[in-house]
Amino acid sequence: MLFLLALPIFLAVATAHRYLALYAPSNLLIRHVRMSPPRCRTVVALVVLTAVLLLAMRAVDLAINVGAPGWLSLIALVLAWDAIKVAALATATSFRCLTRGRKRSTTLDAVLESGQSRRTDGYRRSASVSTTR
Repeated sequence: MLFLLALPIFLAVATAHRYLALYAPSNLLIRHVRMSPPRCRTVVALVVLTAVLLLAMRAVDLAINVGAPGWLSLIALVLAWDAIKVAALATATSFRCLTRGRKRSTTLDAVLESGQSRRTDGYRRSASVSTTR
């Protein structure tokens, strides 16, 4: 009987969780950054966003300490959590940038050592083959 009374609450919480997972701004940002190729300017923008979130959290915390309503503690908690998520995303993106750069340099070194030129159509040709007619 108690389960039947709690079932609508479980459904409401599950619906809210799914909605936030799909449409929360921080989750949209994370999804966009993960799907795009890693860039150093993205890492810098994420670090700046983390600093802004931390400053906003500190401002809300100072307002609470001065006498603002206690419900602002939830806002400070959400800002802190978003700052942690964005900082972790910045770290992961910087590692992706580093590994991507390392893969590029080793691939380019291998191409240069083999004496083949790179073509944009996916095919390679030997440097000794003449292309003029």
